[in-house]
Amino acid sequence: MSITEKDVLRAGKLARIKIMDVEKVSHQLQGVFNWIDQLNEAHSQVENPELVTQTDNRHLERDDLNPTKDQRSLILQNAPHRVLDFFAVPKVKE
Repeated sequence: MSITEKDVLRAGKLARIKIMDVEKVSHQLQGVFNWIDQLNEAHSQVENPELVTQTDNRHLERDDLNPTKDQRSLILQNAPHRVLDFFAVPKVKE
């Protein structure tokens, strides 16, 4: 795929950006599209990659633990100021 200066200027207009060095941007975009073409040419071991599923789910599995004890007192120990069972914060006025 060949990128022309006309293509670069049109892309710049659509993106609402001013392209100062059209030749440089054209060269950079050509490099990106060449790289994409190389990726498309690469052969994959899998014929239908959209059908591949994760077979090793060990990292996804964990025990769901629901703490049964009341942790409110442990959390409130970190509060610099507290009123009853709540964090106390200073008023903020604008």
